[in-house]
Amino acid sequence: MTIDIKQVTTSVLIVRTQLGKWSNSKPLAEELRVKIAKALDADPDYISTHKRLLHSPVIKELNRLHGQFTNQIIRKKTLPFRVGEHLIRNVILDEFEAAWDAKRDSMLERLPQLRQEYSDYIERDRLLLGDAFNICDYPPVDEVVGAYRADYEYDYLPMTNENISAMLDLPKAKIAKIEAATEKRVTGQIDNAMKVVHDRVLVALGDLISGLERHGLKADGAQRASKFSANNIDKIREITEILPALNLTGDPALTQAANDLAEKLGDIGTAEELREDDGKRMATAEKAKSIVSKLTGFYD
Repeated sequence: MTIDIKQVTTSVLIVRTQLGKWSNSKPLAEELRVKIAKALDADPDYISTHKRLLHSPVIKELNRLHGQFTNQIIRKKTLPFRVGEHLIRNVILDEFEAAWDAKRDSMLERLPQLRQEYSDYIERDRLLLGDAFNICDYPPVDEVVGAYRADYEYDYLPMTNENISAMLDLPKAKIAKIEAATEKRVTGQIDNAMKVVHDRVLVALGDLISGLERHGLKADGAQRASKFSANNIDKIREITEILPALNLTGDPALTQAANDLAEKLGDIGTAEELREDDGKRMATAEKAKSIVSKLTGFYD
């Protein structure tokens, strides 16, 4: 599909994200690593050991929230562009901001507790880590608290045509060369992003089909038969909801896939229903295969 770069630049922004957290995992001192290797009768060069600092509920929750920015917001509502940058449709900016701000508020709410409990958990580590304890592993509390951040900012896609012509005092031939190089680079990056969307759809459908067809079957060496997971349904509902917003270029195949997902799998039912009804389970798998076939021709 040919990408209309001008059309994309009017409906797509770059969102630049910055996430940070304090790492509470530190490598053991060299002499301790060697001691452990000796106890195991192993070559020290093949042994890698770490210690966990501040093993506290608040650190665990902060680390969980840090991961959710990427797993629940960035990966689901945006597409990769450059390192630390992502593409996002204008139509879901409010949705993105609401989700991001809610996570950030949850993170900020826990930082006073971390500040209050920091010295207590250092003393706890002193007792529990024994010879592995090193006070130098613990920076001032302000540094630890300040490491937690979750920021974003928007930017336009790289300048094209009119902007460059108006702002640069260069010969027309050189401006044309810059324009062509910029358009080629951005078009390639957007094309790669759209391949990611195709993959997301196919992975969700593939997992659904596999789960439906394997339900009740016992693989060689397995202790129990496979059980269809509700997680497969969640993935289908998730991609059905977000796919129109991820279709940055108006790709007809993805538009058709979005319509088919809503029409054929919108009433997919519950995992329990699909486990108990062989006919519905197989019919649902066939519907999913028909969507995959339109995208890839795999089941034709």
